Amino acid sequence: MVRNKVNKSKYIIALILTLIIFSLGLLIGYGITGIRLKYTTDIEKEQRLAYDSLQVQALYISSLLGRGDCAALSKTLQKNIDDVEKTAQKLEDFIKDTNSKADYLTLKRQYVISQIRYWLLAQETNRLCDKDSVSILYFYSVDPECSKCTTQGVILSYLKDVLKDKLLVFSLDANFVEEPLISLINNNYEIMETPSIVLNEKVYPGLITKEELLKLLCDQYNEKPDVCNG
Repeated sequence: MVRNKVNKSKYIIALILTLIIFSLGLLIGYGITGIRLKYTTDIEKEQRLAYDSLQVQALYISSLLGRGDCAALSKTLQKNIDDVEKTAQKLEDFIKDTNSKADYLTLKRQYVISQIRYWLLAQETNRLCDKDSVSILYFYSVDPECSKCTTQGVILSYLKDVLKDKLLVFSLDANFVEEPLISLINNNYEIMETPSIVLNEKVYPGLITKEELLKLLCDQYNEKPDVCNG
């Protein structure tokens, strides 16, 4: 009889400990979820503020176009393009830190629209200011099977580092159909595969090597960069 009482006591103690551990787990889980939700909300607010700022700056750049202030225009445009590139990484971080597909799609649409807006402004800047720089429209896919997209991205990043402000690269997810502008541009350039590059209104489908792309770029410059003379 005493032995049975001891066994029952052990079971009761084990049950109580299990309930305590389970309760602590729930409390910790709720706490982490709350922290994660706040962190995600903060990221979203930061992203929206950044995009709002870029949109207003784009309007300012448009006003500079009418005044012909090429020095100020080029400086502001370059800064904003660099900011958009930094925002791309923030967007990837946002994807990792949120489960909200709706928020992600909204932010990515804003990013895509910013890319297209500055691509158009860069073309207009070159036309009005006779700026000796080249713009590339780069179509990629986030599909893991598009290994060539990763390679092409690395090549473009290298050439951007080498050519500095003489090369502007605007990257678009060719399969992001949630933004209607993507379908419009895809159809206009008849983009059939990724990666693809649009340079001087000509489409180059498939992977382009560093050497091939550098030659194509050098042919576009009036004043050849040092890397073109090597």
